[in-house]
Amino acid sequence: MATDTSKYFLVLLLGIAIGVFVGLMFLPPQIVNVQVPAQETIIRAETFIPAITNEGVGTIFPFSVEVKVGTGKLLIDLGNLVFIEDTQNSIKKARIVASEVTGKDINNYDFIYFSDTADLTIIGGESAGAAITILTIAALENKSIPERVIITGAITENGSITKVGAVAAKAKAVGERGYITLLVPPRQSADILSEKVCDETDTIVICRQLTSSKVAKDFVENTVEVSSIYEALPYFGLE
Repeated sequence: MATDTSKYFLVLLLGIAIGVFVGLMFLPPQIVNVQVPAQETIIRAETFIPAITNEGVGTIFPFSVEVKVGTGKLLIDLGNLVFIEDTQNSIKKARIVASEVTGKDINNYDFIYFSDTADLTIIGGESAGAAITILTIAALENKSIPERVIITGAITENGSITKVGAVAAKAKAVGERGYITLLVPPRQSADILSEKVCDETDTIVICRQLTSSKVAKDFVENTVEVSSIYEALPYFGLE
């Protein structure tokens, strides 16, 4: 009797197993959603910035920014550029103004500012502020900065462009490189060129500053005075 009961029990289990197997075969296919991380989007903008080297000579140097969605991190990788503290403060001000202009919260983005210049150049003062602001706005708006347009000037947190030094020497360097439009702070298009001239003998080098008859606007075809970043925007196609 016990043996018969065991047989019935085994048959029952076998029947249940077959039923489950058959049932699974006729179930509708299950759709599984696999979450694939979205590709990180990095927006890059590039420009050139007028400057004065530590020898007092006008020059321009390349400067770039990469922006991606993030948490407001700021990284400055300047390579052979040496920026003193007030210029680094200009970068912070530039981000604040760019946020105001674009309406985008900079705390939602990460920024990497960098330069690929090969020459060791010491950049002092806040004269790169306006250019870095334009650069940051272009990146946030995913737009390119037009060629042959360049700007010098300090930036304030309310977007004003203020006075910087050696505008004529910068204008000379800008003009020699074929730029058509140079934006400068108010009342600085008539900045007089002053250059260092050195005389060398067998034992000594004597240098002096010579004042030229030329002013900033003599070096660039279209030298325009702008008092705020908002006035500068149309020249860069960012209005």
